[in-house]
Amino acid sequence: MKNRQSSKVGRGILRVATPLYANRFISATWAKRHEMSDYERRGFLNFVYLTLASHTEGLIAAYLKALVMLAEPLAMKRNNVFPTRTAKIEGNSRELTMEPEFRMVERLLRSVLEQLESSPYAQLNKLHSIVAGKTLSEFIGLEAHHELDGLFALRNLLAHGRDHYIVEDIPLVIDETTNIATHDYTKAVANFDGHALEKTVSRLRKIGVFPAKQRARIQPSLLIELFYKDAAVLHFYSVVAGVDALYRRKAEETGTILFWFSPVLPTLTEN
Repeated sequence: MKNRQSSKVGRGILRVATPLYANRFISATWAKRHEMSDYERRGFLNFVYLTLASHTEGLIAAYLKALVMLAEPLAMKRNNVFPTRTAKIEGNSRELTMEPEFRMVERLLRSVLEQLESSPYAQLNKLHSIVAGKTLSEFIGLEAHHELDGLFALRNLLAHGRDHYIVEDIPLVIDETTNIATHDYTKAVANFDGHALEKTVSRLRKIGVFPAKQRARIQPSLLIELFYKDAAVLHFYSVVAGVDALYRRKAEETGTILFWFSPVLPTLTEN
């Protein structure tokens, strides 16, 4: 019997989680960071920050996609056999197929899946309550959410090629003899209110990387270097590790398989 090729074509998706490559590279390179020049080290640590953020986005998206996949069979019926509902039309009872309703739910689920394929952190925040029934803050805790906001503020600056910058408040001093006003740059204080990295600095102040109160001027270059201190990088690494463990635990508790996310975080130590 000869086989006849159908005109219909099936479609499959092969996936590789992109953080896998980055995490392997970071694990192998982290121990060599002290051998690098300042520019090389900062460039590498920029990459570490970007990877921590992308790992977090990928993990959250994978968990939400897995939940949608659990719900998808509820809207799909084999052999196109759908339940019916009884409706009264002009006083007469009729059995109507519920195919339109099931097709609508199927389209909604597919739409959410498509959004999760490319949604950035801010959009994942919105989709989280829809899919998981809890906002991101409710799911991981308010404090952890603030920490992620700090990480992603820095990630956005780096990913979009924006400048590191420092805004200073410079006191005006009036000479009592001449009544001439001049700025005293020696007492300039960095001001991060409304700054692109305000949330990042807030988190780093809490752990003592940034001074809580600046009493004398700190050179802007030295302030920028604070973002690249081991303590700063390891702090956000610890935050992401905690969030990673939480989602994997929740997935295990609910029998949710993270189909799309296999990478483990790189191993970073203080040495």
